[in-house]
Amino acid sequence: MESNITPDQIRSIFKLSFQDPTLGERKLEQRLGIGHTTIGKYKRLAKKLNYTAEYIMQMDDLSIIELFKLKSRKVDFIEPNWDEIRKYLQEKGHWGQMLPTIKSAWEYIYLKKLFPNYVTGDLPDGVMSERTFCRRYDEYLHSKGLDLLKHKANPNNNFGPGSVVEIDTIGDRLKYLDADNNEHEAVIFTAVLKYSRLLYAEAMPSGTGICWAGAIINALYSFGGVPEVLRCDNDSALVIHGNKSKRTKLRASIEFTINEFGLITDLCPPRRPEYKGSNERANGFALKHFFEGTSYGKEIHADNLDALNELIKKETLRINSLPRNHGQLSSIEVFRPDVRYISYAVVHKDGYVNYQRNYYYAGKDNVGKTILIENMRGKQIVLRHEKTLRSIVEYELDRNCIPPGNHHKADKFKTESEKVTSRTKEWFISEFSKIEKATDNIQQLINWVFEITSRSNQVGTKICNSIYKLCTDNLNDLDCLELACKAVLERKHKVDIVVQLSCSFDMFRKLKNEKSKVTVNY
Repeated sequence: MESNITPDQIRSIFKLSFQDPTLGERKLEQRLGIGHTTIGKYKRLAKKLNYTAEYIMQMDDLSIIELFKLKSRKVDFIEPNWDEIRKYLQEKGHWGQMLPTIKSAWEYIYLKKLFPNYVTGDLPDGVMSERTFCRRYDEYLHSKGLDLLKHKANPNNNFGPGSVVEIDTIGDRLKYLDADNNEHEAVIFTAVLKYSRLLYAEAMPSGTGICWAGAIINALYSFGGVPEVLRCDNDSALVIHGNKSKRTKLRASIEFTINEFGLITDLCPPRRPEYKGSNERANGFALKHFFEGTSYGKEIHADNLDALNELIKKETLRINSLPRNHGQLSSIEVFRPDVRYISYAVVHKDGYVNYQRNYYYAGKDNVGKTILIENMRGKQIVLRHEKTLRSIVEYELDRNCIPPGNHHKADKFKTESEKVTSRTKEWFISEFSKIEKATDNIQQLINWVFEITSRSNQVGTKICNSIYKLCTDNLNDLDCLELACKAVLERKHKVDIVVQLSCSFDMFRKLKNEKSKVTVNY
């Protein structure tokens, strides 16, 4: 009596066998998602009764159910709340990241909740055995299109979202040809998120530790966050192998990179393939599908390593978008990473918070409060309220972390005087570009001022504010200001630029007012 086989699946078994008699039971299992033992049982029954594949394919549902004794036993069992079971199985334990096992769900969610009086011995009527419970749970996941969530047989491979990333290299060195048909080689690095099997790949010039470290950083940025554990094998490019007196440890470049991200490292024990099985399968899948239609055996053309990585990026996106076995959703559809680098900070009395040795203004209203700082891929940070998660302000991340640190204050918090003293070169250029009259010399002077005061932008801003004030106060004499800026640029004396400009401007304006012909001789 079978609980999970339909007449259509029976027809599919015999249809594929009829179309390709060389297909064995294992191949049919891969294509149909039906156990090979079940397939073998039905094929032996048909052979015993002298029923051909063509005849079975033409039978109606009722005849197939009667012939193969298909009848569901689901009504004979008390069903649990499968949504509750799924949520329980996806809740990670302590920092070890392992998920609960199917057995614990059967014991603590199914038996203890629905049958609290059961202690030991034979199961009461209507109670699923552990094996039946596992099978029914897999059927539930399949009906929801969530086959990805099926637990592995080995508890060491049961990890939740964002828990583990596995790194490795695949195949031999990849050979490619540049524009001059010169042959080059590259090592293909891969990183696989264990839960979703989302793949990242990159061509490295060699297999040195420095190249691995750079590839790890690129992979984490590609995934959009940092998982909790990084698992790798004992490759000599990654580890220094120990002996009886010294332990195996990561190479310095790898260890410092991983420590920067706060990752826990898990080295696969030698001769324990079950620990790295999923990574090997993902690599095999990538090796099979990379450059399909071109393949590793044929010529791959790329001008340089960067061009090759652009090709690999497109191939990786295509592979991540492929549907997986038995009609599962693709990795990129099932799991879009949402691991975010967030930390807590307390707002100081002056309204600033400290982050990576620099200071960012969060507002006087938040003094003494704990807020969240979200790092957006190492480019921006967002200050958020702790409870509502509402954004307070965004800043470009300042990577200059030399103490005592820079103070950053967003325009929304600045007073009018602070806004004036923090104007940038781009602001001045933009303002003068809006003026319809010619301001080429003025803009050139602004560029030169910020160039010679690059070590202190406040000095450049102060000088350019004087230029801007001269302009706004004397819009009718803009031509005189243009000539004055030209004179300063030709002299290029770096001392008392404002005084030079003011004197030259007064001279040209006086000549203009006297209606004299302006001729400049230096």
